[in-house]
Amino acid sequence: MNIQGRRILYLFCIIIFFVITLIIILYALGYKYNWPKKTLERTGVFFIKSYPKNASIYINDIKQKKETPNLINRLLPNYYQVRVNKEGYLDWQKTLPIAPQTTTFIEDISLFKKQLEPELIITEAFASFLQSANKIYVIFYKEEGNSLWLLNLINDELTELYQSSSIKPLELISWSNNNQKVLIRQNNKYFILNINQKNLLYSLDETAELAFSSLVWDTYNDNILYGISNQKLYQLDLLNKKADLLSTLPALAVINYKTDVLAIIKNQNKYLLNFIKNEKEPLLSLPYSLNYQFANQGDGIVTLFDKEQKTLYLLEPENGSQPVKAVINNVEDFKCHDNQFLFWNNNELWVYYANINQKTLVERTSQPIVSAFWHPNIVYIYGQTANELKVYELDNRDQRNIYTLINFETPDNNLVFTNKKGDYLYLIAEIGGQSGLYKVEVQ
Repeated sequence: MNIQGRRILYLFCIIIFFVITLIIILYALGYKYNWPKKTLERTGVFFIKSYPKNASIYINDIKQKKETPNLINRLLPNYYQVRVNKEGYLDWQKTLPIAPQTTTFIEDISLFKKQLEPELIITEAFASFLQSANKIYVIFYKEEGNSLWLLNLINDELTELYQSSSIKPLELISWSNNNQKVLIRQNNKYFILNINQKNLLYSLDETAELAFSSLVWDTYNDNILYGISNQKLYQLDLLNKKADLLSTLPALAVINYKTDVLAIIKNQNKYLLNFIKNEKEPLLSLPYSLNYQFANQGDGIVTLFDKEQKTLYLLEPENGSQPVKAVINNVEDFKCHDNQFLFWNNNELWVYYANINQKTLVERTSQPIVSAFWHPNIVYIYGQTANELKVYELDNRDQRNIYTLINFETPDNNLVFTNKKGDYLYLIAEIGGQSGLYKVEVQ
């Protein structure tokens, strides 16, 4: 080869080297050529995670080699149809954007089984239930025999704990802070059931011979309760069997808040929210109601529910200048998890996020809503009508994924709850003509 040919070859190699180097650099920087636009654009990434994992990923109906959890990278800026599929499960699908140099996170995908196969645990017809805060125990009330039963959700062991000799019904009120005791009411008298002791109800008459209109547990000590009797406020000590008067002013409702007690007190024809132990100025004035109910949600927020007016107050008692975080009207009932509140009325299902002061409508339905509750992952919720049970995704990007999991055979007294992990639902319902307690795997 002559000198000129060598020079041309040398120059060609240099050009090829720089071109390849440029391509590698552009690739490393996330650039990709957009043929329709005839331009270079920086790409973005989808991070996709699902439960259960190892689900197939489809981008614009093209199956990807990778399964969840995984990254789908080098995507040009655009909207993409993302579908996650696993055999035996309902598909999850959304159309989501990719922006340059940006990762779009899809981390909260829950896949639910297509075919549910209920497993009968027992044929007992339970009338009501109360689940512990740690979601390990459930106490049931059975009208026939007037008895109380305990279900351990770790091993599905069901035990009859107590059978009343009286024909007067038992009412489940609340669990203690350590999830070991249950407050029971029967004919305007209160009792305590210890789940570790069979055939024994401790009567609060042994602590104080007072007719209580309401009682609540101490947040930290399961031997302390606070109660209202003849509108007077008392602290009950179960160990020492005594009741101390906390306030002689008429009280409407009470709750333990940290090391103090919050109560609604009538003072000179005003109904005031007061700290009781550490005397301070009243936090606020409230309208009169015979049916106020407190709940302590943690992170400084206390809920006060006026069932008579269907009004939910979210309170920050330590914020003396503005103790009312939010007021939500037209509330039939509510459930909460930390600072997230699920509430509903006859035809609407809502979620309120206290941290960002945002209220979101999840669904408006023609069927009256019977109940609703959180999925343990807190990014899905269940909504129950007389005829069906639905699960709702809370990620409101694009359209929500909403699935009907159960169609009830009979509309009456269908009770539903979940285990701690969220992969099983428990139903008190009639299935295949057989009433009883059922367990069904949903994830």
